[in-house]
Amino acid sequence: MKWQWRSGGNNKELKNIIVTDWEPLGATAAFSSRTGGVSAGVYKSLNLALHVGDDKENVINNRGKFLTALGGDLRQGICCMQVHGHIVKAVNEKDCGKGVREYESAVPECDALITGAPDVFLMTFYTDCFPIYLFDPEKKVIGLAHSGWKGTLAEIGKETVKKMQEIFDSSPDDIRVFIGPGIQACCFEIQEDLREKVAAKFGDKEQFASSNGKRAIVWDLPATISYSLRQAGVKESNIVNCGLCSSCQEETFFSHRRDKGFTGRMGAAITLRR
Repeated sequence: MKWQWRSGGNNKELKNIIVTDWEPLGATAAFSSRTGGVSAGVYKSLNLALHVGDDKENVINNRGKFLTALGGDLRQGICCMQVHGHIVKAVNEKDCGKGVREYESAVPECDALITGAPDVFLMTFYTDCFPIYLFDPEKKVIGLAHSGWKGTLAEIGKETVKKMQEIFDSSPDDIRVFIGPGIQACCFEIQEDLREKVAAKFGDKEQFASSNGKRAIVWDLPATISYSLRQAGVKESNIVNCGLCSSCQEETFFSHRRDKGFTGRMGAAITLRR
């Protein structure tokens, strides 16, 4: 079992996906569901985003619950702005607290964070976009990238691998990757102009953007992300795709497309343990 659902201790409604294979190697990587929090209405219940109109104190409370379930707390979190780009930034313990209580204080103008510092929690937030977790157990380096369709087209995953090489001398052969939940090809229909951009960037590969049998064009984002990572030198055997669809599973996940924009956000977090 590469990953599994795990409850949040005493809070049985709070359930997180945990990358179990990485725990013995020194990293905790998690993805939240939408349950176990205090938010109401369209944000019910574990909304983890400050920028979607939810009550701020409820979001901070929810973030505390999420990190507590992972053995951390709010003081250890680091968040980035998530602007649907390809910029990766390295952070350390001095950046702890950025973006945790105020969106405006998040690490600006980037969609991925990397660190070699233990006991800090890199955090990003999602509806239908995909979290890309990266872990180099040899150099003890972690990364977390936010990859929607724009980030996938910009190859944010590959850029994160390159930044881990540049700053921490990571070898792509050693890097392990987990692609978390997001909108799968079953629900992600696109227009012809975007299919042409995908073909121009990655080649006209049917497994990326193709017909779903109903004359619609669908894009398999995780397959594209995996391809890009392999082009960066990551071994195929080191890439695990969760495969869960945020749009299909209404009881489990928020979905921007399904809920027409009025919804909360799940959270991704990763930390190195001492």
